[in-house]
Amino acid sequence: MGQRARHFGVVIPEEETQPTKRGILGKMAKIYDPLGLIAPLTLTAKQIYRELCEAKVQWDTKINGELLHRWKKWEQQLPREQQVPRSIASYQEALQVELHSFGDASEQGVGAAVYAVVRQPSGNTQRLVVTKSRLAKQGLTIPRLELIAAHMATNLLVNVRNALDNVPSPKMFGWLDSTVALHWIKGNGQYKQFVANQVAKIQLHNEVEWRYVPTDENPADLASRGAPVHSALWQQGPEWLQDRSEEHTSELQ
Repeated sequence: MGQRARHFGVVIPEEETQPTKRGILGKMAKIYDPLGLIAPLTLTAKQIYRELCEAKVQWDTKINGELLHRWKKWEQQLPREQQVPRSIASYQEALQVELHSFGDASEQGVGAAVYAVVRQPSGNTQRLVVTKSRLAKQGLTIPRLELIAAHMATNLLVNVRNALDNVPSPKMFGWLDSTVALHWIKGNGQYKQFVANQVAKIQLHNEVEWRYVPTDENPADLASRGAPVHSALWQQGPEWLQDRSEEHTSELQ
């Protein structure tokens, strides 16, 4: 089995596109990334395209000014290829598997990312499994968007767990940097319909243990705002996942 066969990857077209609405949409359509390996980058392109639509720019009109600068910067940040190993473990025998799903929201977007920590006699493995991002729905407050991110993170987490074969039943953790959204998820109060519906969907999966993570240690923050994808935080998740201290594992009171 060749090197490529041991990895999942997304290949990005190298050719530059015309800086028009048609060209931007065409470039986005050529990027096939079902695992969301470059989700922080594609979110930026989606935001540029949405702004062009809101401005009612014609299909073949060349953009200029700030939008052109942002588009050229986006193309320059694209890697030629982004990969993750097919297996979530580097060794044969898995003693324990943990799945950690991070969620975050901003005015630009909503994102979630799942990381696996596999503990084995020969060593531990920590790596990115799957992510997802989308543009933020306009008109919603940040706490409500954070709750949407938590729901997205829950769905990704459950989908990964259901896809795993021949490994111990994983422990599952959800992480947010929003204390308001965490309070909603952990509370039993009476909420308005939108919050109540989102919380109910999240609480269906009571096997997920929700915890707080600082914003600068939350990889989903990259997926919700748009960013390059070469950082260790994005590719591996927070360093402390393999050896979580009380500071990071303490639940929100």
